[in-house]
Amino acid sequence: MLDRVLIHLRKHKRLYIVGSLAAVAGFVWYTRSNLRVSITATASGSQSIAAGKNVMMYKVNYITADRQGPPSWVVRCKETGDVFTSQRSAALNMELPQNLLSEHLNGRRPDVAGNHFERLCLAA
Repeated sequence: MLDRVLIHLRKHKRLYIVGSLAAVAGFVWYTRSNLRVSITATASGSQSIAAGKNVMMYKVNYITADRQGPPSWVVRCKETGDVFTSQRSAALNMELPQNLLSEHLNGRRPDVAGNHFERLCLAA
């Protein structure tokens, strides 16, 4: 009996693979089209003391994004106080090269066109 099942699976292997991929693609399409989230980011600053040092803490009230995809970093410009739901939106709105903003946030550049940015949290 087991031999008959194995022979059948080998014979129809491609059909099972294609069917499985189609099922996964359909599930992903269905969940993405029905699970839309509306996002708005707001932040307010407060000071706290941690381990004897002054540390600036930012409370994020709520974060939502009107987009699909993986989580992105919420970014704040220290000079203007503007909060952006992604590094890309910060770069586009402030007319900065995205790669230079990423290098700055990763600590490889001191600033980007005289502006300083910080990551606040991840937005889903």
